[in-house]
Amino acid sequence: MPTTPEFSSTGPDPGANGEGSEFALGHDSDWNASLHDLTVQWTLKPSGLKALFGAGGIAGERAALLLTAEWTSPESGYRQLGEGVVLRLPDCSERSAPLTVSLTLGGGTLRGSGSLSLQVYLERRGPGSMRAGLASAQGSRLGTLWGPVTVVIDADSSLFPVVEEDLGAGRPLWEFRGNWTDALSDPFSSDYLALVMNTSHPDIAALRDAQAPAARITPLMKQVLACWLAQLVEQIVEEHGEGFNRITGDEHCISEPGSIAHTLARLVSAGSIDTESPLTRLQSAQLWLDRLTRTQEAPA
Repeated sequence: MPTTPEFSSTGPDPGANGEGSEFALGHDSDWNASLHDLTVQWTLKPSGLKALFGAGGIAGERAALLLTAEWTSPESGYRQLGEGVVLRLPDCSERSAPLTVSLTLGGGTLRGSGSLSLQVYLERRGPGSMRAGLASAQGSRLGTLWGPVTVVIDADSSLFPVVEEDLGAGRPLWEFRGNWTDALSDPFSSDYLALVMNTSHPDIAALRDAQAPAARITPLMKQVLACWLAQLVEQIVEEHGEGFNRITGDEHCISEPGSIAHTLARLVSAGSIDTESPLTRLQSAQLWLDRLTRTQEAPA
């Protein structure tokens, strides 16, 4: 059976925590789901997969199976399969080298939570696969080899809840949307707060590039994110006035963990955001995003 998955990134370490049926990413880390990719890797011992073939298995002895990782997230409306690994019965001896199955998710594709699993497909049925109980339809999903497990993106690492909507051709390329009642308790999620990308705008492709799998964040998207963050700070400053310093100080006891205000405090601290004026908020947010993306954009 597969080992516990390993989480990595071309950017900062994802800071994965957990075991069993739930993992959390972004703990005590500069990694964030909006800007950095994520690679999940499993190591499998082929001899433990021998039972998939022949009598009592799911495919004929001369069949070929495809093992692939799958990510699904109803919250962000996103599904992706990893590059599959072909497995045949002769590959399942005790002397066979371990198999590696991996999945890479691009920056901007993760938000909130989702499920990870290892799926088995029929790559080729082979002779003698028409026997009752053995898979015969090429390309069919045969079942789950491992999982599913839940992966939660910590609020402080899933920096920007980005959504796409048809706002109309006459509307701006993007807009700030805030539907919260109390920033001290309402959660930092797209239900209460969002950067809305207008799918009807002629320049939408310039932002979408940053949301596509395995893509790097574009310069335009980086500036939009900086403006959005500066606007969020402005909104909370207007709402809480003198109390804003208590939100962003060393002790965040007046806001609930995971709330909009609590998450903003973490972002201000992590990015050294200067909240003194609208101009310094924007400039320091721009500089922070430059620092965050420089690691990802640097050549290997």
